[in-house]
Amino acid sequence: MKHTILILFFLLLSFTASAGVADDKVSPPSIAHGAEKPGYMGSVNGGVAFLGMFLHTSHGVFFPSCGLYSGASVQYLWLYGSNYIDIAAHGKYFFPSKKRVQGYIGLEAGVAVALPGYAHPEPGVSDYYPAKASFVVTPALGFVVNFKKVSLDIGAKCRFSPDATIDLAFTGFMTPIPALGIGLVF
Repeated sequence: MKHTILILFFLLLSFTASAGVADDKVSPPSIAHGAEKPGYMGSVNGGVAFLGMFLHTSHGVFFPSCGLYSGASVQYLWLYGSNYIDIAAHGKYFFPSKKRVQGYIGLEAGVAVALPGYAHPEPGVSDYYPAKASFVVTPALGFVVNFKKVSLDIGAKCRFSPDATIDLAFTGFMTPIPALGIGLVF
């Protein structure tokens, strides 16, 4: 995971250094897509997680003057035979303010619902798991490539929740679930 974050960071630096504006009269693209007042922003993305995959959407308000996004997100996550729905408050900070390529840091905090069902069903074996809810927090790091109306979002995140644990010396230890994703911001 450390290597992935470092690679994304260096890619972000190289894109940011190479993004420039040839004409001062033309406003450079940004995540605000020309908006000067707070307004709607949404995103949809998908990707791979450790032993699984996810689909994610987030909708809320973007504040162009300070580069902040605040909203709510819903995520479907399939992890090694188990299904989860995460519902969370979602925030992001985009930097620098007006460049074709902008970095971001983000955080989601909310509730994870493990959907009921059978995990790893085999003939004659009943591994039924009932629904349960738990707290989830997901920090994120990535960058967006801005176009006229939409932005391409490439990022990494790491999901922490007590529903995914490893038993180390009879103590539950939360296992981080790293994920890489790609999507669109509109």
